[in-house]
Amino acid sequence: MNIVFYNQKGGVGKSSSCANFGALLRERGHTVALYDLDPQENLIGGIVLNHKDVKRVARDTHFEYSLFDCPPSLGQESAAALQVADLVIIPVQLEYYAAKGLSAILDILHEAQGRGYQFEYRILPTMLDRRIKISVQFEADLRGRFGALVLPTISRNSAVVVADAHQLPVVEHAPRAQASKDYRAACACLLDEVNQ
Repeated sequence: MNIVFYNQKGGVGKSSSCANFGALLRERGHTVALYDLDPQENLIGGIVLNHKDVKRVARDTHFEYSLFDCPPSLGQESAAALQVADLVIIPVQLEYYAAKGLSAILDILHEAQGRGYQFEYRILPTMLDRRIKISVQFEADLRGRFGALVLPTISRNSAVVVADAHQLPVVEHAPRAQASKDYRAACACLLDEVNQ
C-alpha cells in the first residue's frame, strides 16, 4: 500500500507524521519503506527520491507499506506520488492559515481523482493545543465537516521537537508522550480501516 503525506503548507507535521506512522507500522510487524521527496530532506530514516524514481519504488513488492513524504508544493515529486497513492494523508495544523488552506488541497486531490488517480484521503489534525480555544474549535469544525475522513488528532507536544532533534520518531524516543499516544491512536484507526 502506498501512503502519501501531502500538504502544500510547510511545518504542519508531514515529515514527523510520516516517520511516526512508519515506525508504528514496523512495530506491528509490517515491512515499511520511507521515501523522502522533499528537497529539505527532513524525513527521519527516509530514502531521498526524485519524481523519476517514484513509480519504480511504488511497485516494489518487498514492502507492505511505502510511505512518501511530499514537499510543500504541487511540483513533480508530489504529482508523481499522487499518481501511485492508494491513500493520501493530509496533516492539517490546527491553526487558521493551515486550516484555511485545506480547501485548496482538497480541490487538487479531487481534480486528480477526476483524472483517474485511484486514492482515498484522510485528514490528520496536528499540533492541537487544548489551551487555545480556536485550535479546539478548528478540530471540532474539521470533524463536523468531514466526519470519518478525520483521523485521531495529534497534540502539540515538545516531545516531538526533542525527538526530531535526536533524529527519532517520537513514538520511539518518548513512547509515553501524549503525541506518541495520539500517533498510536491515529495509526490504529487507519489500520482498522485498511483491514476492513
